[in-house]
Amino acid sequence: MNLKIKDELVWAEYKKNNQDDGYGLGILRFVERWGLMMQAAIESSSDKTPEQVIEEQANALMREADSEGITGFMYGAAVKVLYDCWLYGDQLVALTVGVARLQDPDLVKLRWQAFTKALAVAVQHRVTELVAESVLFLLRKVHILEAWIIRRNFTGREQAHELA
Repeated sequence: MNLKIKDELVWAEYKKNNQDDGYGLGILRFVERWGLMMQAAIESSSDKTPEQVIEEQANALMREADSEGITGFMYGAAVKVLYDCWLYGDQLVALTVGVARLQDPDLVKLRWQAFTKALAVAVQHRVTELVAESVLFLLRKVHILEAWIIRRNFTGREQAHELA
């Protein structure tokens, strides 16, 4: 079975840009293992949508696919690659950065701070393009969710302004 790729050009570019980088190759190996496991689960389920299968099984399959000991940073990069290239990437990202998991404003603030620090480290050490792109992608997603949470939890203009 092959990973169902929705954008062959982007997939080929990821592979080309990381062919000589052990860290990037580790991310791509994980992407292929995890994507294939989720894809097999989706295709073997006749009574559930891809979204339901991903929601129910993505975390367990991620742990099973992690045979090399990925970092949180590698996980974020893998989600970015799957989002860009894999047929079911949109559904995975919806779950990964889903609003239901980020309704606590303190949690959003902590994640935002972690991503900001990761970006600073990436820029300082000039890490691979894949890693830097994944951080930027996740920063944008967290920022969008943070704005949604503020609008949802605070109705008064002054309260929302205080958090800004």
